[in-house]
Amino acid sequence: MTDILVVDDHEPNLLLYKKVLAKVDGATARCYTDAREALAWAKLRVPLLVVVDQTMPEFSGLDFVAMLRAIPGRENVPFIMVTASDERELRREALRSGALGFLTKPVDPVEFLTLSVNVIAADRGRREAVARADDHAARAKDSDEAIAARDIRAIDALVLAMAARDPQLAMHSEQVAAASMRLAQRLGLSEIERTLLANAVRVHDVGKLVFNDRIMTGTTRLTPAERRSLEKHVEHGRAILAAFDESESPLLRMAYTVASAHHERWDGAGYPAGLRGESIPLVARIVAVADAYSALTAARPWRAAMSPGHALATIESARGTAYDPRVVAALREAVSSGT
Repeated sequence: MTDILVVDDHEPNLLLYKKVLAKVDGATARCYTDAREALAWAKLRVPLLVVVDQTMPEFSGLDFVAMLRAIPGRENVPFIMVTASDERELRREALRSGALGFLTKPVDPVEFLTLSVNVIAADRGRREAVARADDHAARAKDSDEAIAARDIRAIDALVLAMAARDPQLAMHSEQVAAASMRLAQRLGLSEIERTLLANAVRVHDVGKLVFNDRIMTGTTRLTPAERRSLEKHVEHGRAILAAFDESESPLLRMAYTVASAHHERWDGAGYPAGLRGESIPLVARIVAVADAYSALTAARPWRAAMSPGHALATIESARGTAYDPRVVAALREAVSSGT
């Protein structure tokens, strides 16, 4: 991009402009008396600068600039407007069109050279700043993607451990993740928040890794003592994911939050912290409902799976006590729509 495009229907003017622009280092003046020919040239080359006369027989200088900038890749080409007057409204219109300078006929060579060099330097600075910003954004994106991939690998490793300990445990976690995504969408969480939640939920029951086979894979209903012991899986999960709480990763922090609070209750009677209402993080309130629905609709050795309608009715009976009413309403919408 070393060509300066000059358009003026008077040949003597072009001779002057070409002589002046010869002093711009590394640039070549491409001069046209015919604006249409100049546009045809501009479709093949991107000019470094455009110098255009406002008054021409084919169309005005502003019209020429509009047509030039409609060519892909020419949207930001800088231009200088040459006018026969200093009419204020015309200059305002040119400024609105992006003009970076004006010359009044008869053109002063020194002013012309100085203005051209300054406009070229300013545009070069703009392009370099854009390139730096794009490079920074690309590097940041690559870095963010690498960090996100690393965090997901950490989640994957824990899920693999859960699957090795009890395949049903890992399957349940994936089902809860899918249900949580559907509820989160109905509750207006952003795509980024839903994606984080879908991955974080996969380890909400990671604390169950510490329990024996009788509790994890037994074929009879748990005793009250065993049930109380199982409730401690939240505390075990908090201990396993403790480092996540201090992480700079939104995903890992959310994983810790969900594992820590998905058994809190809307009325404050949950565990382990006895949080109440909206003091329970929304993502944990979502997972609480998704977790209950997944558990109720899954068969157990001591009971059959509930139908979606029966499971919904069971959860709705605890609306406002165990579960956030808004999340239960979102579940009702999902079940009713079949999605």
